[in-house]
Amino acid sequence: MVVSNKFIMNKRWRGLTHHFQLSLIPFVNFPPIQKACHVERLFEVAGRERCHVVVFDDFTTEPGRVYQQLLEFIGVDDDGRREFKAKRSNAGFTSRRLQQFAMNPPAWVFRLIDFSDDATLKRLKKVRKRVKRFNRVREKRRPLSEDMRATLREYYRSDVEKLSELLSRDLTDWTRA
Repeated sequence: MVVSNKFIMNKRWRGLTHHFQLSLIPFVNFPPIQKACHVERLFEVAGRERCHVVVFDDFTTEPGRVYQQLLEFIGVDDDGRREFKAKRSNAGFTSRRLQQFAMNPPAWVFRLIDFSDDATLKRLKKVRKRVKRFNRVREKRRPLSEDMRATLREYYRSDVEKLSELLSRDLTDWTRA
């Protein structure tokens, strides 16, 4: 299977898609239950001692400690960073039409860009950035239903057990109700 995923931006206006070029890349659809198999293969190829696995739960509860451990593992000096802000945490937008205008502007905008000087382009980019920021809103995630949670717990149970074994750590609370 092949997926198209690359856009080439207009040379004068990199913020807006103007010309498109399809770039074909191979797409392999691994079943989501295969995560432990990939970690196991990585350990076999690279060696367990050359791999550092970060469990997301640890990063969310103690980001400073996890970050320090990672820096120590890769042999980089500590930069003193202890706070990590969330990026794009469940972002949405208030107006669909405004978002569509900012992301896929009409043809007249491209004609304006083609006849604009550099100063005008800079102003247009700033306006676009402000529109996108103004239109952005954080949405609260809807909780999964208990039926879906139970289905996911059962689906991932064997993978979580295998991952627990590979990491020498009990992760089975991920599959408990």
